[in-house]
Amino acid sequence: LHIVLSFSPANTKFAERARKFPGLINCTNIDWFLPWPMDALKDVSNKFIAGEQKGFKMEASEGMDLKVATFIANVHNLITDSCNDYYDQFRRRVFVTPKSYLSFIMFYKAKYMEKLKEISKKESDVTLGLEKLAEAETSVEGLKKELAVKGKEVAQAKRETEEVVRRVNEGQKKADVKMAAAAEVQDSANATAQGIEKEKKAANKLL
Repeated sequence: LHIVLSFSPANTKFAERARKFPGLINCTNIDWFLPWPMDALKDVSNKFIAGEQKGFKMEASEGMDLKVATFIANVHNLITDSCNDYYDQFRRRVFVTPKSYLSFIMFYKAKYMEKLKEISKKESDVTLGLEKLAEAETSVEGLKKELAVKGKEVAQAKRETEEVVRRVNEGQKKADVKMAAAAEVQDSANATAQGIEKEKKAANKLL
């Protein structure tokens, strides 16, 4: 009978179980899993970042996803080296496990999708704003043309009104002349009537 047990030294229960059950250490063959090689890290990150993943696709130039996947692998190696430096300085172990690496990749993907949605929303707002500005510009140009036509019509109406006013003024002047002539005739007629009345009175006296 062969039993395989898998423990992570990063789990706090590992030390607790080792104290409670020393046989786990004394009576077993221990396979220490060494840190992942760089090629393995790249393969895993490529699968999750550059590979075909449902609901995830990087909006970037060709080859950028591979560069990001390589960068993630390099960051993981850098953290591993930092853990060793931490042990050398403080004599305390800090472990970076494959689960940590996968969590790091998942966190990057979630943060990327969050920022992508924000940027897409801003892009949509900017595009909509530009469309509205273009529509407004088109409307303004149409209004300018309409105002130019209306301006010509107003100028023409103004000229016609001025012509009508000129004719009315001329007609008024002629009417004033005729009224003055009529007044003279009226005065002359009144004077004649007065003369006739005097003559009539004089004739009546003679009779």
